[in-house]
Amino acid sequence: MKTLKIKTLILIFLCPFYTYSQQFWSLTNEFWGDPKTGITLVNDSILFVSTTNGVLKSTDEGERFEQVLTATSVFTIFSSRWGKVYAGGLGKVYSSEDFGLSWDSVSLNSVFPVTQFVENRTEGIFSITGEWGEGDGVFFSDNRGGKLDGAQ
Repeated sequence: MKTLKIKTLILIFLCPFYTYSQQFWSLTNEFWGDPKTGITLVNDSILFVSTTNGVLKSTDEGERFEQVLTATSVFTIFSSRWGKVYAGGLGKVYSSEDFGLSWDSVSLNSVFPVTQFVENRTEGIFSITGEWGEGDGVFFSDNRGGKLDGAQ
């Protein structure tokens, strides 16, 4: 009986915290596109979402999206400090310097998907390729992604 009272008190104590924590997250409007694979924000106002068939863009906090890049596969998306957007494809890096209006691409010396980007303090971009324990390693660009070491 004593353990039942203790369990009940613990449950009563924890329930308000569970309910309170749920108020921080809300679902954006349902939007089209294949499964979502990544998300990034540029200038605190332009939202980019990568999907398995391209990149979507929203300028109204996720109320509406438009497709700005159509690609066979996009595995991740990243935005640099200076606003350039990178999308990782299958052995390819897509990039846009004009908020998704136009896109360039660089083919890597890899058959694996680009799955992550990071930026160092000197504006160099690193990307990794791989899936399921296999990959071709880390690629690096010291000119804002214009050409990556190992790129073709």
